[in-house]
Amino acid sequence: CQSQAAPVIDPVTKTLFVGFTANLPGCQAPALRAKSYKTTPMLVNSTDDGLHWSKPYALEHNDVKSAFGPSFGPTKGLAVETGDRGGVRLLLPGENGWSAAVFSDDNGATWKSNALNRSYTLSPGEMDWTICSNGTRCPPGMKFIMVSRANGGGCRGHTMCAQFSADGLVWSAPAATVNAGQLLVGQGHAKPGIVAVPGAFISSQTLELCPTGVKMNPDQSCGTPGTPSYRQRQPDDVLGSGMCLMISIDGVHWSLFKKTWPIGGMYTTAAGLTFDEAGAALTYGIVFAAGRCVALNIFLVNSPVYHTI
Repeated sequence: CQSQAAPVIDPVTKTLFVGFTANLPGCQAPALRAKSYKTTPMLVNSTDDGLHWSKPYALEHNDVKSAFGPSFGPTKGLAVETGDRGGVRLLLPGENGWSAAVFSDDNGATWKSNALNRSYTLSPGEMDWTICSNGTRCPPGMKFIMVSRANGGGCRGHTMCAQFSADGLVWSAPAATVNAGQLLVGQGHAKPGIVAVPGAFISSQTLELCPTGVKMNPDQSCGTPGTPSYRQRQPDDVLGSGMCLMISIDGVHWSLFKKTWPIGGMYTTAAGLTFDEAGAALTYGIVFAAGRCVALNIFLVNSPVYHTI
């Protein structure tokens, strides 16, 4: 609802499509004293890797009626094989009344959503998604996983939400994840990111210093001194809240993989940079807003080394 752009590349035509919200502030209307919540989702495309762009053009089916008007979510799109004569489905994240995916089955010539077909799952809000890579344990028949922030995706609990899909259009009900050590992640207005690596999922998350149900003290320790829950602040701990990567095999049970940034963040997106033959990321980037800066971390799978730009 705040005009974030969502990109996807068609692997057949090599066309880069970017969805965005063209006019007016959507859910920010009251703060900006705008007279209308009306938004118009639009597209632009490039056929030369972003050097030149088309003029913005409207989607054919964008007459969804909702409080803020339909918009694109702030994350990457997906390009997936449909299994139908080698077809490719382009998926862009929908938000504010659209289906979870605004999609094209004809290389971007036309796009569809639940504007005309309410059988598609409505968007859970700010989310990220990826494939179920080889070695992961998605539910039978499921090919994609989506994660959304706590309480933003309709699941109950103080953690991120996860749901699965066979086609990218119809999704299971969002469910709260289970985090080892009762880690508290995905709090506040913090959109998570997710990427598939060989045999696992990696999710970029906000990380609270103290676990679920344990209060933080003024000295940044956790719990009540003299009780089993008490824990002094460690040198590598976050400052109240920070950023981390979580890891999972099934997308439901997660554990801490790496602390990445000591300051809390907001929107994050995870995207593969190089891939194996099955489409899992061998290197991947995490981009997130943290404090007053935007950071990009580039990670090598099975390597403790990463670079912050």
